[in-house]
Amino acid sequence: MRTFLRTFLRFVLLALVVYPVLVIGTSMAYKHDGFGNVHYVLGYHGHLWSRVRDTSVTAPVDVLVVGSSLAYRGYDPRLFAEQDLAMFNLGSSAQTAAQGEVLLRHHLHRFRPGTVVMVVSPDMFEGPGIESALDVMVNDRVDLFTARMALLTMNVKAWNTLLYAWFRQMLDLDGHFDEAYLAYNGDRYIPGGYVERPVCHHRPSPPRVFGPLAQHQVEAFRRSVAFVKASGARLLLVHPPVTDCCRPSSASPEVLREWTDAGTYLDMSGLFGSAADSTFFCDGRHLSRAGVARSNAALIRALKQE
Repeated sequence: MRTFLRTFLRFVLLALVVYPVLVIGTSMAYKHDGFGNVHYVLGYHGHLWSRVRDTSVTAPVDVLVVGSSLAYRGYDPRLFAEQDLAMFNLGSSAQTAAQGEVLLRHHLHRFRPGTVVMVVSPDMFEGPGIESALDVMVNDRVDLFTARMALLTMNVKAWNTLLYAWFRQMLDLDGHFDEAYLAYNGDRYIPGGYVERPVCHHRPSPPRVFGPLAQHQVEAFRRSVAFVKASGARLLLVHPPVTDCCRPSSASPEVLREWTDAGTYLDMSGLFGSAADSTFFCDGRHLSRAGVARSNAALIRALKQE
């Protein structure tokens, strides 16, 4: 029995050394893109690399927006500035509650906002959030909050990418990288965190069927709410305008309860009423420039009233 335990311990220790070397070495050989179980892509279609390094808006800001692409494609700091409100948009692609928590932990103190607008949708509680986890760990920074987020995905690709991202960030191997502001099918990064789609052609989206809540996502959401409130910022949860395919009424009662229990919840999903979807939407959930202008005006009025 002792021989077996000694052999097993040697194997574990060897694996702890050899496995990271294999992951890092193979990923270095493949020049950033890694192999099948590593996804290390600097920059991304959500421009998170540029966003977390953006110094165009100085603290304290009036409004900090967090959320998925519904946030960074939906709320334009230029429109807020026209109403004398300093706003920064801290959205990220496919952001779930777990990635929202990491970004708030990393950047809330930097902006010292008076109000945090959390852009919510039912899918923020669904699944492991692997796509957004990869985006955050590669394009922001790796620390204990990032590591916890990655481990909770229960996904080997996320774990390997975490290891490789940590290695590259420790040695500052990407300090030379500069993400083009105009990229990814004509989308343009606007200083302040917004991503502008100059032209869009409406494509209807099929009805969404929202799955069950992932418990670790719910817990991350609750920690984020507590963290924002402890900072002294006011918290406003906003469901943005969407078409009939994606209304929050199709979510489970548990989702709605989480939002209403967290603080002030503003449901703007039906803001445009029966107006033609092609006027205000690029698809079932993402707004056209006309939709962004109208929804931002409505949110600004609500913020000023409160």
